[in-house]
Amino acid sequence: MAELRLAALALTSCANAGAGPTTVTGPPGWPAIDAIANAAGDGAKADGVAVEATAAWGDAARGCYALALELRGGGDAQKLVDGIGAAGIATREVVYEGSRVTLGVARAPYDGRVRADVADGRVNARACFWNEREPATCAAACAGWMK
Repeated sequence: MAELRLAALALTSCANAGAGPTTVTGPPGWPAIDAIANAAGDGAKADGVAVEATAAWGDAARGCYALALELRGGGDAQKLVDGIGAAGIATREVVYEGSRVTLGVARAPYDGRVRADVADGRVNARACFWNEREPATCAAACAGWMK
């Protein structure tokens, strides 16, 4: 659970901006995991950053986890990507499309994807990550949810 919290904290603490999951539901069949959502919200707290919403879900038996965040307060997509890297999480396949950035992330034993819409001082982000238990199953579930 400590590694999961680290992944959630890295995503949120680097944003220095705002976005969220007001009406987002998790991947089908994955129950809510409040501990991850709470850690993400705590990690995002900073001067000038308002945490508007956090939610997390998982299929712990398979090692699959998802996180949605709404933050407000400044920043941009490049800061988000730089912050993830500064938190010790490897980034790859970074794609900027308008106000959206998507990227792969990894920090052993987790691998995953991040999608964030960053505009007008707001960040609406989703992260989906998994460990080595059932990576193909988790990646498939995440792919549909990350759209």
